[in-house]
Amino acid sequence: MRIDLWSDEELLEALTLVAQGWTRKAIGDRIGRSKNAVIGTLHRVQNEEVYGRTGDGTMPAEWWRDGLAKR
Repeated sequence: MRIDLWSDEELLEALTLVAQGWTRKAIGDRIGRSKNAVIGTLHRVQNEEVYGRTGDGTMPAEWWRDGLAKR
């Protein structure tokens, strides 16, 4: 079974586009992933225990590294 890992750039671009109100399908079309791949990946990232850990609505520096290390 092959698992396609997302590059840091793809992941950060997808998160940025979600914040701008893009649909998951439009995001997938833009970065070359399926709508369901976008939905699944963003769901996992947004449910990581490190997401929002600072408590002030911001993310800790390089928060995404912990999530990438778990994949």
